[in-house]
Amino acid sequence: MSDISSLLEPVLLASSPTVLLTSGGTSVPLESPCVRSLENFSTGTRGANMAEQLLSSNYRVIFFYRAGSNLPFLHNIGINSPKISPSLIEDSHITSFHKHTKSSHLVLVPYTTVQSYLATLETLVTTLSPLQSHLLQILAAAVSDFYIPTPSTEKIQSGVPGVYGDSTVHADKTMSVKFTPVPKRLGICKEIAPESTVVSFKLEVSGEEESGREEEARR
Repeated sequence: MSDISSLLEPVLLASSPTVLLTSGGTSVPLESPCVRSLENFSTGTRGANMAEQLLSSNYRVIFFYRAGSNLPFLHNIGINSPKISPSLIEDSHITSFHKHTKSSHLVLVPYTTVQSYLATLETLVTTLSPLQSHLLQILAAAVSDFYIPTPSTEKIQSGVPGVYGDSTVHADKTMSVKFTPVPKRLGICKEIAPESTVVSFKLEVSGEEESGREEEARR
């Protein structure tokens, strides 16, 4: 919590219109430390593009993103790591990225697992809640609908029957995994920061058609 508070201190002191924008997919580990995981895949392109538009409209953006997914400005030149020196390549996208991060108009907060996403999201909203109506929350990340609350504490042995957390290897060497619905977060985000505006997206897939629509379910 202290690290998040320090990171967001310039944003809170500015008290200007701010967007908490989530982007990218989530990982659901079967084991801890993670050896295998299930992925909710998303490149994060929509989130990166939205961040650029919001920054051009003078919003401060807290970009809460899946590590390794697309970043504002940098994704336009095929770079997905924030650790790049502006002196290495002379490019307007890199210049824009460093200008906004240096001024704290763009603050990057990475996550990987769905568990870290849920915990850190709540911390971010709590820390930003003093902004009240100056805060806009855009939940555009592709969050898994299910997760494994108790991952195995050891590598799951495919040929060794037994119970590995919420996973079970059977005598016939098949494996079953108990998935639990991911706790809904939209309502909690609104409860923590009631004067903020919250927008959430849900990916709908019908045949070959995919479209993002605002999620009506409270998540």
